[in-house]
Amino acid sequence: AFEEAAEETAEQVVEDEFDADLQTFEFETVIVNRQGRVVEQVQGIARYFVEILRRSQTQQDQRPVSVFVGYSYRDEELKERFEDYLSVLQREGLIDVWHDYAIEPGAEWQSSLQDDYVETAEILLLLVSPDFLVSDFLHSKEFTRAMVRHQDRQIRMIPIILRPCLWQDSPFGRLQVLPTDGRPVTDEWRDEDRAFLNIIQSLRRVADSIQQQRNSVSLDMVAIPGGSFVMGSPEDETGRYEDEEGPQHEVTIQDCFMSRYPITQTQWRAVADLEPVEQELDPDPANFKGDDHPVEGVSWKDAMEFCARLSRLTGREYRLPTEAEWAYACRANTTTPFAFGKTLTDELANYDASEIFAEESKGQYREATIPVKTFPPNGFGLHDMHGNVWEWCLDHWHQNYGKEEGAPIDGSAWLFADDDESRSRARVLRGGSWSYTPRNCRSACRNYDTPDARYNDNGFRVVCAVARTL
Repeated sequence: AFEEAAEETAEQVVEDEFDADLQTFEFETVIVNRQGRVVEQVQGIARYFVEILRRSQTQQDQRPVSVFVGYSYRDEELKERFEDYLSVLQREGLIDVWHDYAIEPGAEWQSSLQDDYVETAEILLLLVSPDFLVSDFLHSKEFTRAMVRHQDRQIRMIPIILRPCLWQDSPFGRLQVLPTDGRPVTDEWRDEDRAFLNIIQSLRRVADSIQQQRNSVSLDMVAIPGGSFVMGSPEDETGRYEDEEGPQHEVTIQDCFMSRYPITQTQWRAVADLEPVEQELDPDPANFKGDDHPVEGVSWKDAMEFCARLSRLTGREYRLPTEAEWAYACRANTTTPFAFGKTLTDELANYDASEIFAEESKGQYREATIPVKTFPPNGFGLHDMHGNVWEWCLDHWHQNYGKEEGAPIDGSAWLFADDDESRSRARVLRGGSWSYTPRNCRSACRNYDTPDARYNDNGFRVVCAVARTL
């Protein structure tokens, strides 16, 4: 009966983030003063979807997805009913559930077995009720570690609201919850069966997605909310290139998705293996080797070919960001020289930190790229917007934003007429790199090169246009 009901419900459209393939992650970024000391820690949340670039051609990993369930002993009866529904996914071999431990109010989290399972589980289900919210589990190091694993996409933490409670004020209050819209199982549904079926339908999609990602190369695309910002740098900004970074002007950016970090060498190889659209691609162009290092040694034309192949593969429009989109995403609602505040340190970015920008101490000059996501993200959840590699943008290079030259104010690319001359004109690069000083890693700093140029500090990230309201 459960299986028949599940099949019937599976045919219905459920309007929630799981159905839209959007996931959420929480992150922490920092603000530093002129001395490079952290003066504020900022909590953020971002939404993203996962694009599959390549599935494994070898033996597929079809192990059941490991699921841990935490609950209050006072919810034992509801938990047992929920188990009946979970058993459908278990019998299919889709999940493997471990839920033999009930968390009592005020109980300590002591068992190494449970600790290990929280550390290795791929899905953590929290059966939320007033009694669950007062348990010590939410204040344990294991829960804190689980939150970190959720941010790093090592686990999916999914709160399930069993009974009415103030879950919005809990440590997981900003995560996507089930059932749909966070309506408690026992309170706002016609009957509990419908609520549990709604949950199982979403869990099936999550488990399927995890199995797919085990066997694939993927790309995280972070939702960038549209808005307006002032592009360029103020005349009194330290390190300003006055001939290139003005005049300041307001630009409006539309919603879009941007890759969470620069395209890596693994991601590059996956797309370079696809059939060409206009040109061949070197599958291994990077000077500094490493699967999780950003790809470099790629030209603007190479990056455009990557986008064309990715668009054909996915059926979605992928492209390079416009310069305005890149600048807006880099700043992430800040106006300081860097997204992290008034200066930069070697604990925030990979650049030539042997030279200082403000009053910070000298740091390490690594003289090479390093793995993406090594440092905290900015306020939009994007990594490596400062340093590591310069990033190609769609725009032709213009010396400055002079209004007489018609700098766009709608976030579009600033391009010359499409002719033979324009196709050889220089293109914009942003962000600085491992080999440049902090001055050149500022949010407003601009660079350029010819579209055929390939250097070991030039890379890129991609943008996907929004097909729905964020």
